[in-house]
Amino acid sequence: MRILFYVMSPEWRGSARATATLARGLSARGHSVTVACPGDSPLEQHLERGAYEVLEVRGAGTVAGAAGHLRRALQERFVQVVCVQCDRAHVVAATAARLAGRAA
Repeated sequence: MRILFYVMSPEWRGSARATATLARGLSARGHSVTVACPGDSPLEQHLERGAYEVLEVRGAGTVAGAAGHLRRALQERFVQVVCVQCDRAHVVAATAARLAGRAA
């Protein structure tokens, strides 16, 4: 399965650590895992690049900018599942999936 975790917050806190742990575990079980997060952030610096793919999201300050960047990622990687942590991230991911033609 191809899974993308989208984390909007640039901070390295409990929810981000839980996401990183889940991503590492799913990747170890053979799934293709990508974690998308704001670039040049404390979160990006803590993620394990060898365990899964880390994608820098540019334009994360706006819904349209982040959705456009995620749309390209969804199309290029043929992502099947998108996991988010908050309502705003859900709006971004849903918009990106719809624009990518990946909305099921």
